[in-house]
Amino acid sequence: MSNANHSEFLIRSSCLCSSIKFEIDVDLSKPPALISLCHCSNCKKFTGSVFQTTLTFLGTSLEFTSPPTTLKSYVDRNQASKNPLTRQFCLTCGSSLFCIDAKGEVESYLGLVDSVLIRESNTTDADDDVADGETNRTKWKEVGLEGLGRPWLEFYAKDRVKWCEGVQGSVKAPTKPGLEGNPPFESRVRPEGWH
Repeated sequence: MSNANHSEFLIRSSCLCSSIKFEIDVDLSKPPALISLCHCSNCKKFTGSVFQTTLTFLGTSLEFTSPPTTLKSYVDRNQASKNPLTRQFCLTCGSSLFCIDAKGEVESYLGLVDSVLIRESNTTDADDDVADGETNRTKWKEVGLEGLGRPWLEFYAKDRVKWCEGVQGSVKAPTKPGLEGNPPFESRVRPEGWH
């Protein structure tokens, strides 16, 4: 990735067998960036869990750091929104990796995260630790998965299992924002001070 264009966070992730490795360069204060839970039946089936926890971002924020030769896609047309989603997984280990919509927004699963780095500063060629010929380099600090903060939006909260109370203080939309009179997508923006 171009060092001069890094965002707030750099997230390094991989599938279970590590044959697919990738980085997500994202600023959580700018849409469509979002950390959310989804309780819909399709997401439950794709993840094999009672909900999915994802980071949503633009596809241009994703870079594979190893060739994704085992990446397999499935088009999920059975959506309440009537908008098909492309769900991607590793053909070798079966890890659920991505969910992609028609607008180019991508969801990746937080359980895949290996490290979370937060941008501390950019250096210039006047700094001692910048290599010859390198004019701008980003300095990162490891903050772990907790550094991203809690999910602030839950989709399909109406389908949440009763023993899962959800994230305290998060917006709990009965379906997807914008559908069936739910709050608009503006509710997707991370509330200021949310951790």
